[in-house]
Amino acid sequence: MIITLVKPEQRAASVALGRVAGNFGIGSGATVAGFIVASAQRLSSFQILYFFDAVTFAGFALIVLAAVPIPRAGIVTSDRRQRNRLFARSLEIGSSSL
Repeated sequence: MIITLVKPEQRAASVALGRVAGNFGIGSGATVAGFIVASAQRLSSFQILYFFDAVTFAGFALIVLAAVPIPRAGIVTSDRRQRNRLFARSLEIGSSSL
């Protein structure tokens, strides 16, 4: 999705930024969850953790719905079709090995 939203000369930087943001989110989320679980005196602290997760997920979904434009469908060339087939085939092979 990132590739369709940015200019070709900005693709490398945008993909890198997306990966950094994802890694930061995973690391900070695990850290916060660890502190919540470590301070767990009662079962309700886990419920707070799940509630907080649900609230942040809903907030992110609203931001994406409001801020990210829906890309228009372009003309699909035969080269692009072939790449999509290869990608789909690699997913089939990868999922069958699980």
